[in-house]
Formats: sequence, structure tokens, C-alpha cells
Amino acid sequence: MLENKPEYLSCLNRAVGKEVPVKEKTLKIYYLDEENNFWVSLNSDLDSSANMITADLKHFSVYTIMGGPNYDIDAHPFPVPYKPSERPPDFEDKPTKGSLIFTGLPSECTIKIYTIAGRLVNTLRHSDSKIKDPEHPGNYYWYPVENSQGNKVTSGVYIYYIETTDSPKTKTGKLMIIR
Repeated sequence: MLENKPEYLSCLNRAVGKEVPVKEKTLKIYYLDEENNFWVSLNSDLDSSANMITADLKHFSVYTIMGGPNYDIDAHPFPVPYKPSERPPDFEDKPTKGSLIFTGLPSECTIKIYTIAGRLVNTLRHSDSKIKDPEHPGNYYWYPVENSQGNKVTSGVYIYYIETTDSPKTKTGKLMIIR
């Protein structure tokens, strides 16, 4: 018989002797809902100093520990998908209206946009000292959304690659454009 008491699971940030590439503060314990075939998160308590994560386990199941990715750079584009015809109303009177915005950027970085086939579309250079919106440092407003030849970027899925200029920190992700 399973008692209603907490069971303790250790999270030593190790898997087969290698560092686990997750952001520690996002770690949670999940159980597998086998009937619906998806993972369900449990209320989990993380003790970083003890390398422990705990949760109340109420039943027998398959459990795992999962967390969000640990990127060197915590930046991302929005809106995704980017639809130039659908601009948020609060952007109508700003010079940034209609922009594809990269937010959370380091003070100096380069953003390269590639097609899925790996062809370079455009290289964007961000510097907090040259920003359009001084109230939001760390934002880059890509507008008009054009390639390096000045043509509109067509609908599709693209890869972005962000690299800092002062240290070797990078982030790669996907974005979608719908015209």
C-alpha cells in the first residue's frame, strides 16, 4: 500500500556523467499520464544548495524531472508567427510599429537570420547605445523585415542565430513569417 507521504528524489544536475543543459530554477517533477499520453507537472520544491527536488507522490507511476533549456542568452523574437498585417494596437503610434522584435538581448550582439536550407537572409547588429526605443534596452526592432538586398522576406520558417560580440555566448531558435 502506498502511503500519502512525500518521497524525495535527488537531482544532482548530472545525467550519465554529463551536465544537464536545463535552467535549474525551472526544474519540476512530472508523472506520465498513461491514459492521455502526456506529462503532468507536480508542485515541486527545489533546494539548489542541497541539489534536491521534492514533491508529494500520491500514486505509482512513471516519474521524471524536466526543466526549461539553459541558453547562454535568454533572448527571443516576438510576435511568432510574425504577421505584418496584424500589428498590436499599442504599436500604431510608435516608430517600432510592424516590427519583428527581438527582446532580452545582450547589450552588443549580432543576429543572423537563415532559411531552413541554411542560406543567410540578413545580418542584424544590435547595440544598446544605438537603440530606437531607449525605454527598452535589449530590444531590437527588425523593420522593415527585409533580406540583405532590401527585398521583403517571404513567408516561411527561419532560423535565427544570436551571438554576443564580447564573449562567445550564442542562442539559436526558429521564427515564422506569414505574409
